[in-house]
Amino acid sequence: STTIPRGPQKASGFSAWQPTFSEPATAAHAVQYASKFFVANPWMCSVSLTVNDGGGYSESDYRRAAELPGGKGTLSDVYYEYINTVARALKSACPGKYVASLAYGVTEEAPAFRLEDNVLLFVLNEPKVVLGRWGEKARHFGVYMWLYGNNWWLFPNHWPHALQEA
Repeated sequence: STTIPRGPQKASGFSAWQPTFSEPATAAHAVQYASKFFVANPWMCSVSLTVNDGGGYSESDYRRAAELPGGKGTLSDVYYEYINTVARALKSACPGKYVASLAYGVTEEAPAFRLEDNVLLFVLNEPKVVLGRWGEKARHFGVYMWLYGNNWWLFPNHWPHALQEA
């Protein structure tokens, strides 16, 4: 389970960071970045705005976090409002292109609202379970699976039946 920290945070040796998703300038910058990305790479169908690994969310976003039953914290409403803001702007600027994101960590839970139709949401680990929680909140889904092994061991794995069942 993910715990949302409260109060001042002590920096660790790991330099995780996130933009402040609730800051309007963050979405404006993402729209500008994605627009330039699609002009430079017209064959690409999506741009990823997935959260960085390792935490590092802003205090401003943490103050907007929701607590789920059992004490688990989520930033899904904050984060997916940012995703929707970018997706709405890109609908007209870059028709036919998608904003991709991975439902991961404190953004794994579905928000209280539906995602824009040009958002491509990737789920991982237990796709059937996660998809069940998302219901009708998103239109386009992908599955991301760690097929390279556990604990960062780089042993080749090939599990076509597991992928089919996911």
